[in-house]
Amino acid sequence: MILLVLEVIIRWFSDNAEVQGMAMAYLLWVLPSFLPLSALLYLNTVYSATGRPMVSLRYTCLRVVLLLVPGAWLLMQFFEVQGIFMGAALANVVSGLIAYVVFKRGWGKVTSIAS
Repeated sequence: MILLVLEVIIRWFSDNAEVQGMAMAYLLWVLPSFLPLSALLYLNTVYSATGRPMVSLRYTCLRVVLLLVPGAWLLMQFFEVQGIFMGAALANVVSGLIAYVVFKRGWGKVTSIAS
């Protein structure tokens, strides 16, 4: 069902079969990684709102500089364009999980200080 909806949405943007194939590959790889990415973005907002924007910046740099760019480049060497999508998905999942684990371990300290 989801694949059918994705196909319809992709057809709205292009009639070119090659473009549709790339868009579908992107969505199949990256779409499932949006949940951990949204956790990272949510935590970035929490850190910024609680006066800790440098923590937010560190997570963003971790994702982009240490995970996304090298991962996409490395996987592109083996899987061509699909490797870029794999690298993006991997960066989203790993950075989201790291942010969540660090947040869960350190949040008690922040709430006890704020209380």
